[in-house]
Amino acid sequence: MLLRSIKLKNIRSYLDQEIQFPEGSVLLSGDIGTGKSTILLAIEFALFGILRGDLSGNSLLRNGTEKGSVELEFELEGQKITIHRKLKRTKNTVEQDAGYIIKNSMRKDATPQELKIEILELVGYPRSMLTKSKSMVYRYTVYTPQEDMKRIVLDTKESRLDILRKVFDIDKYKRIKENATNYSKSLREQSKEHAGAISDLEEKKKQKQEKDKQAQEVIENINNQKPKLDRAKKDLAESKKKLTETEDNIKKLQEKKKELEIADAQLKLKTEQNSANAIELGKLREEIKTIEQELEGKEIKDHSEQIKEINDKIRQAEQGIKEINDKVTAFKTKKQMSKETKEKIESLNNCPTCLQEVTAIHKTAIADAENSKIKIFEEHIEQHSTTITEKEENLKALKQALEELKEKEREVSLLKLKQANLKEKQNKEKTLSIQQEEIKKEIGKINQNKTGLKEEIEKLGSVEQEFTENKKEFDSSARKRERQR
Repeated sequence: MLLRSIKLKNIRSYLDQEIQFPEGSVLLSGDIGTGKSTILLAIEFALFGILRGDLSGNSLLRNGTEKGSVELEFELEGQKITIHRKLKRTKNTVEQDAGYIIKNSMRKDATPQELKIEILELVGYPRSMLTKSKSMVYRYTVYTPQEDMKRIVLDTKESRLDILRKVFDIDKYKRIKENATNYSKSLREQSKEHAGAISDLEEKKKQKQEKDKQAQEVIENINNQKPKLDRAKKDLAESKKKLTETEDNIKKLQEKKKELEIADAQLKLKTEQNSANAIELGKLREEIKTIEQELEGKEIKDHSEQIKEINDKIRQAEQGIKEINDKVTAFKTKKQMSKETKEKIESLNNCPTCLQEVTAIHKTAIADAENSKIKIFEEHIEQHSTTITEKEENLKALKQALEELKEKEREVSLLKLKQANLKEKQNKEKTLSIQQEEIKKEIGKINQNKTGLKEEIEKLGSVEQEFTENKKEFDSSARKRERQR
């Protein structure tokens, strides 16, 4: 495998970096923390993905970023290969995302596990590494971290030998040897168990002969008793058949008695319902007759238009009275003002404006003028008062007529209620009459069913005695069979 280039995006200290690898040996040199190990870890991640417990996503993805990726380009046996892996940050950890691999200029999108399978097949590593969290072969043959180098040197001879076996894919021979040893041990233990099992074989053969002899005697005894036993079985079967038939008849009898009880209960219920309906029908018919007599000759007339017309006239009369009262009040105010003017002039000696003396002639002229006005006002007041009296009488008559119409309307409403009540009772009477007819039919069916049930019960009347006799016969046959065994 020849590495050609690697692209790092948000991988540890690298934001976005592409590194080209030249031909020949490559030395990574720099201070601690400059990113040498990051390049090696990124190569391992591109090849094998996240290695649980050794190479985690959190250790690769740059802090504070949500996504990252590594793209590695290399040559293998003259074939140019590019593998691209992605990292993404979730709520609790950093996980691998789907990536892709390019071989022979053909891109193939794949999951992290599928990419690992592709790499294992390309580099020839054993497929057993697919389910392992750590690539020991790669770590010991290609890239060994600084601290792990001590482990290689200080490990035991057996551990280093196991690693070499894995490198050259010959560790299966060790497992074959171990399995063969375990299987040989198991065979020896089974041989010991079988030897112990046959140690008393002769004694068991003698016991078998004795048991065979006893079995032969039992078979002969059974053959002698078989005819008697067959007869006893036959008698028992016949007794059982008779007993079963009698039990079926008893069940049928009990069912018929239960049906008869149900029919009696239904008949009682229907009879009570019929009586109750008859009483209710009688009451309904009496009530219908009474309401019809009350409605006879009564005319239902709508007075709403008349009431509305009178209400309009009442509002107009009240408005007219109010307007006349307003005029009377105005005339009374003017009359009072004239009186006050006359009284004020009579008490004056000098004019408050020009300070001239107010003569008696002037006072008399003003008083006469005001008296003339007062007379006119009084005539208007009297005339309007008479009009108010007439309108109030008319208003009183209108209100009286309105009250009479409302009383008629109340009577009409009562008649309508009685009519509605009459219709409701008539409908109820019709429904009850139909129910009565149905109930009578049902009572007839129930009585007919009862008659049939009584006949069937009478036919099955002797089955209880038969059951007692058959039970005695069955018990006797069962005892005989037990004695024949």
